[in-house]
Amino acid sequence: MKTVEDENILKDICDSNGINYNALHRNNNGIDPHVQVLEMFFSGLPRLISLNPFPNLLKLVIVNQNIERIEGLDTCINLRELWITECKLTQIEGLSRCSHLQRLYLYANAITTIEHLGSLQQLEHLWLNENLITKIEGLASAKHLKDLNLASNQIKSIGASLGENTELEVLNLADNKISSFQDITILTALPKLRNIAFSDPVYGGKSPVASMANYHVHILYHLPYLEYIDGVHISTRQVAEQAEATVTKKKMWYHMKSKTLEREYDEFEIRLKQLRKKNEHIPEEHIRLLMRSLQQLKQELHLPEKHQRTRAGGDNKREKLEKQIELFRQRLVIWQNILNNLAAQYETAHFILLQQKAQLASRIQLELISGGNIRFEEGTVNDVWYNAAKDLLLSRFCSSIYNRYNITGIKIHRITRLFNRPKKLQFDHSLDYILEEEDDSIKTKSIQSKLEYLFYTTQPSRHYQNNQMHQLTTIESISEHGFPNVELYKSMGQEEAIPFSNSLAVTDYLRIEQAGYHNRDKYRFGSVLLAKVYIGSSTTIPTKELPFPDYQADPSITSKNHLNHASISRHVTFPERVSLKTEHCDCGTHQQQWFLFDPLHAYAEYIIEYEYLFSAANNTLSDQISRIKLGKIDELTIITYNEEVNQDNCILSSKDEENSLQIDELTEEILLEITKEKNLSNIVELNLACCNLHSIKFLSNLKNLRSINLAFNELVKLDELCYFYALESIDLSYNKLSTLDGMKGLTKLVYLIATNNFLRKSLDEVLILKRYCSSIKHLDLRGNPFDKMETYRARTLTLLPKLVTLDGINVTTDEREDAEECQNEVSCSVENLILHSRIYPYRPRDLRSYFIAKYYDIYTNDPLGFHQPKIDDIYWMSKVTSLCLNDVHLIQLPDLSNMICLRWASFDNNCLTKIQGLETLVKLEELSIENNFLKVIDGIENLLSLNRLNVSKNDITDIEGQVINNLPRLSYLAIDHNRLHSLAKLNACSTLIELYAGNNLIKNIRDIFHLKTLSNLLILDLWGNPICHEAEKYRLFIIYHLKSLRAFDGFAVEIQESGEARETFGGKLTADFIVEKLGHSDFSDIKHLELPQSSIRGVELNAQFPALKCINLEHNQLTSFSGLIYLPNLKVLCLNYNRVESILPRPTKPRLDHRGKPITENVDNRIVLENLEILHLAYNNISDLVTLQLNKIPSLRSLFLQGNEITKVEGLESLRNLRELVLDKNKIRLITETSFAFQTNLVELHLEENRIRELSFFDRMVKLEKLFLGTNKIPETMEIEKLTLLVCLNELSLINNPVSRKSTYRFFVMFKLPQIQILDEQLITEDERFRAEVYYAESMQQGVSTGNLNEYFPGFLTTNQQSTQQQQQQQQQQPMRINQLTFNDGYGSSYLIDQIRHRQMQIRAAAANISNPNGKNTNARFFPTDR
Repeated sequence: MKTVEDENILKDICDSNGINYNALHRNNNGIDPHVQVLEMFFSGLPRLISLNPFPNLLKLVIVNQNIERIEGLDTCINLRELWITECKLTQIEGLSRCSHLQRLYLYANAITTIEHLGSLQQLEHLWLNENLITKIEGLASAKHLKDLNLASNQIKSIGASLGENTELEVLNLADNKISSFQDITILTALPKLRNIAFSDPVYGGKSPVASMANYHVHILYHLPYLEYIDGVHISTRQVAEQAEATVTKKKMWYHMKSKTLEREYDEFEIRLKQLRKKNEHIPEEHIRLLMRSLQQLKQELHLPEKHQRTRAGGDNKREKLEKQIELFRQRLVIWQNILNNLAAQYETAHFILLQQKAQLASRIQLELISGGNIRFEEGTVNDVWYNAAKDLLLSRFCSSIYNRYNITGIKIHRITRLFNRPKKLQFDHSLDYILEEEDDSIKTKSIQSKLEYLFYTTQPSRHYQNNQMHQLTTIESISEHGFPNVELYKSMGQEEAIPFSNSLAVTDYLRIEQAGYHNRDKYRFGSVLLAKVYIGSSTTIPTKELPFPDYQADPSITSKNHLNHASISRHVTFPERVSLKTEHCDCGTHQQQWFLFDPLHAYAEYIIEYEYLFSAANNTLSDQISRIKLGKIDELTIITYNEEVNQDNCILSSKDEENSLQIDELTEEILLEITKEKNLSNIVELNLACCNLHSIKFLSNLKNLRSINLAFNELVKLDELCYFYALESIDLSYNKLSTLDGMKGLTKLVYLIATNNFLRKSLDEVLILKRYCSSIKHLDLRGNPFDKMETYRARTLTLLPKLVTLDGINVTTDEREDAEECQNEVSCSVENLILHSRIYPYRPRDLRSYFIAKYYDIYTNDPLGFHQPKIDDIYWMSKVTSLCLNDVHLIQLPDLSNMICLRWASFDNNCLTKIQGLETLVKLEELSIENNFLKVIDGIENLLSLNRLNVSKNDITDIEGQVINNLPRLSYLAIDHNRLHSLAKLNACSTLIELYAGNNLIKNIRDIFHLKTLSNLLILDLWGNPICHEAEKYRLFIIYHLKSLRAFDGFAVEIQESGEARETFGGKLTADFIVEKLGHSDFSDIKHLELPQSSIRGVELNAQFPALKCINLEHNQLTSFSGLIYLPNLKVLCLNYNRVESILPRPTKPRLDHRGKPITENVDNRIVLENLEILHLAYNNISDLVTLQLNKIPSLRSLFLQGNEITKVEGLESLRNLRELVLDKNKIRLITETSFAFQTNLVELHLEENRIRELSFFDRMVKLEKLFLGTNKIPETMEIEKLTLLVCLNELSLINNPVSRKSTYRFFVMFKLPQIQILDEQLITEDERFRAEVYYAESMQQGVSTGNLNEYFPGFLTTNQQSTQQQQQQQQQQPMRINQLTFNDGYGSSYLIDQIRHRQMQIRAAAANISNPNGKNTNARFFPTDR
């Protein structure tokens, strides 16, 4: 039957391809070697048969058949192309002999697994789209694969399955379930990939990742050489460059957040250490007292009689001393146990802080690598959702249930809202799917009623559970990947469902029970997920009492047992011994558990972090973590140990200091007497404890000394403790040593105790011991204020490998092995260098790769070592591009001169004291030497390609020369946690974008002026420097002066902050402003300040400018003198072209009393600027001189007020020393009786270009010498006659007045005011004066002309008489006009005339300059030297 069926199938194949079946069998025994292509379309082919008749077949196409298996191709060894599409295949098989196959198309089948492709090593095109594949696998052997189509499958992740397919060019993953950007990151391992698709309209859908925010940016950043994305052609490379720039900014932002988080928890760590130190103070002090007393008692046992203190008991004296010694030792053990307990508390609290820090750090990294599609928003009390979540948790807390643990309350520390875009889309899609069949309001309401907010927390791990599987159930994993499948919970020994509860006690009780309720520090802090859960059709099962301490899963809770239900619920009770019933508490009746079968029906929305509060506080360090974070460490947090202190007070002598030996200077007699020896050479052991020694010079004679006790002395240095070749043990505890330098030649030293001194430099001290005490085995340096204590023990064991005990703790085997691995000969060996070297040609595209050398050393997956140098390659060093030698305690760098291609290097957490050996690494782009012992930055001046430098956590105090400024590409500099005092040597690093300089010793806020030249600076961190707390409005000050900043001290610079900074500091003349302008802060030598056109709105100066005499502030925006009044020695002040209204600022609003009426304020009558002599206030729109408050500056000698809006001269009463007053170009109409009533010393007055008609009340200015009244409205000569009392007046100007146009005006002035020497800017000559006298003499003799007679005697002649007189005068000689007169310029006074004219030209030029608001005025014009 099978043969007949095969024959029929073969006939169909032949018929479909035009092959004569009968001829096939007649010729060549049924074999046709010429057939190369076979095609079968829509013919209902039931299965494949053997294709032996066609041995040379190259292409086989089978479309839309009933084929369920691939078979019969064993003889098709030459097959190049195979199409079996739209069939019923369920697996890939039968292709093992088709080793030449290049194209394989199996789309539109029901294949579930990619398998059995190992023999297809020449495969280039593989289409498996529209199948049921859930995982990419089985492609490792397809090295030449170029085109892979897996669209419309069930694939959730890419993973590392394509790592071997480096020739891949086209990849289609549209319409799958890929939802993470991390899968895109994995594709960076495919260097030839040019076409990628996660969305394709051909397949009618797209993968969830294609709906994510920043999808195209993320792809273009990681795969910059793509030509097609989702079928769209990328025409230019600018798109990829823009994506690169966008992602780079994001990486900078999140790196800043990571640095800020690290800095914040470093501060918490410092506070924790401070609290520990305060709690250790009393125990340490009592240990010191007990140790001192113990040393004295031991010493007393061995001293001669005359040194022993008299005691009762005689023969029992020694026995009593020994009992007392034993008592002291017991007390020491008690206090030491207290210290050990504090150390354990510190470790626990430290671990809690590290956990919290790691959790927050992982969130920051998750936000970055997800492209912002997973975000964590920390709530505040102002957020509605924060208060709602808080109230919900507090309402689900019942203290009666927690009574067993002495928990009385709960404190919420943080509530974080989780935005997981892909999981939210999945959750919404699952609800939409439920509504798909029937979309009506009733069903919608039903679904809404089945949505619950329930608690979820990570159940504690058990010893038999897989740790990797347990990680998938943690809050951190769920935040990223969502809730795992229920099978995972079953494999961990729990119900086959996701557990939720509406009670915090039910959710968290397993964690508390496993920790043990007595170990409250292990469960004090907790976190819980608040998830939105669709419980659907739920059924209830019997009530469950939670057993303690072990919980057994209910095997009946499975989806198979409840096929028609989406979840299971049950009521939960606690044992009677746990729950305390109260009359008003019915919480137990509402406590329920839900078990959800579908993870897509739950969405984690909030993360709540809390702390349990206990009825009886243990007062441990963990108890104080919350207070530590808030900085609330006070005396209430310090343990007093009253009971132990009282016990010590009963046994300690109050006269220890008096009872101790007092040895001023060591001598031979004293030493022999103490040791009871007869010769110094016989002294082997010496106890000099508690002798108040300041020097040990004489000890150099004790060459056979083996043991010496110098505890409790006053030793500061150890210069005399050298070359004791026999010395084996030294006790130097409780002295005042700041260094061990001086201990030389102690080659046999085995024991060294130097506790409780002032040793600070841990590395320096250990290196001294390494050099001079090579045999040391027991070292105790506790109680010293060492730096970098977190790595002290490991570092010391590495440098002193022979140590058996360190600080009283035995060295373990693991510690010794780690120390051996860090030995210099091991860490710098060729093998270790190769192990930590990489030869990647390009920088990684992973968003986690902020420091590339560290990234390549930690994250890269290179099991075959393709990117690792080979030891048999003699040129391997020249190929290395990345080197990471972290945590190996290097004292100096290995020889790297041959690594000429090295681009990225990291040497963090070592013992380097200087940078050397990098001179030849000219291609180095990134260098990290964090947490070492560098004291200065040098040795990198040749690294011209360097763009990232990290030297955080060192001891750097200075930057050598212009090293940093000589790096032309440096864009990132981390120099935080050092000891820098200034940023001056960064001023020329114009390429810098990120600068981290926090936790240094920068005290002067003006140091930031050195950064104003860094126009590219976007991120700056200075937190932790003294300026942060000492400078007023520190943040706004920095933001104002560094306008390019986008983030400062870990927070974005908001637009509102920039506006507030401008309002606060903009336009303020301050000492900082002057430092910025002048470039120095030596205010004592500043005499002149020229600051025109500086947009100054206010002045905030003080008496720190003692030498300042002259200020030019013209063309600014001042409205008052403000801070200028605090410059007591100021003599010249120019405020032209401002908006000055008054000398002192006027109050904005008057204060009101309880009835709403203005309160009369005390008048401020103080005198300011006592030495000011010259004041320029031209062009300030001043209208009221009284409001101007000129009476507060009585010392004025020259006042310039031209170009204002003054209408009345007043308010000058106090200016009695005024010599010069300029009021030109105002609107003055009238001079009143009080205008110049007190200006008796005025010498020069300018009133030109006003509206004056009368010249009354000028007679008070008896010393007036110069009067300028040009361009006014003086009509008649009779006004001029009013000036006759000004006997000192020698210069007068009335140009452009109506009176000046009269024919006899000039003669009249000369006649009436004979004291005038200069009139209208022209010198009056003697000839002119003579003619005027002749003219008026003749006129008087002839009865005076009508015009003159009527002028001087108004009303004397009638109208007819006047007319007759005029006619007679016209017939006679015409009167001489003033412009017809000839002046003799050389009338014996040519030199004087030249000087006068020159002076007039100066006055005119100055006036012209002042009237020009755009002109640049010089100091000479505004502040003439003759004033």
